[in-house]
Amino acid sequence: MTDELNLNVDIEIDGGVTLKNLEEVLSWGANVIVAGSAIYKAKDVAEETRKFKKIMESK
Repeated sequence: MTDELNLNVDIEIDGGVTLKNLEEVLSWGANVIVAGSAIYKAKDVAEETRKFKKIMESK
């Protein structure tokens, strides 16, 4: 619908986003990702953040 109406909107996904499903979530059109637990519960927060950013920047 947003494409049909030529609207510039952000689509946010909040909750349950992980590195395993990030590409799928992005394929749905989401461009704002909330990945609190996936980042903050990681053993290496900085590395996990880099991985998320790398995937998001490639799309």
